[in-house]
Amino acid sequence: MKNLIITALLFAGFATAGFSQERNTQRLERNNKRIESPEQRARLATDRMDKQLVLSEKQKTQIYNLNLNRAKKMTKAHEKAEKQRMEQHKQMLVEHASSDRKINSVLSPAQQSKYASLKKGRADKFKGRRSTPNRRSKNRLDQDASPKNRPAFDHKL
Repeated sequence: MKNLIITALLFAGFATAGFSQERNTQRLERNNKRIESPEQRARLATDRMDKQLVLSEKQKTQIYNLNLNRAKKMTKAHEKAEKQRMEQHKQMLVEHASSDRKINSVLSPAQQSKYASLKKGRADKFKGRRSTPNRRSKNRLDQDASPKNRPAFDHKL
């Protein structure tokens, strides 16, 4: 009886893990297929609704127009948000430069050179992070590649 219960639990666990991996790959595929134009997004949304709701031609036309208007508004909103991010970034750069000038005016020349090297080290570390789109996978790869995580018998023949 115990074996039957344990087997059933293991089977349920494997089935759940399989479904979650399948959903994750579907999400990744969907994210890679980026639809750029509002017309394409409106057509895709309308087709999806037609498939689910079995729309008449008149309804399809009306819903397409509604979806098109929404897609155009969303595109404008995304563009506006991007411009705002760029402005904030510029403001931050100005603030950092101003702050660095003030800090350097307080430090001695030796401290200034050390401060500059510390800043460069942080910048290099940040650039290394930005080169990979997914920090988690990069960290996992780094951990896997480190000598302490490799098995002792793993050597080239």
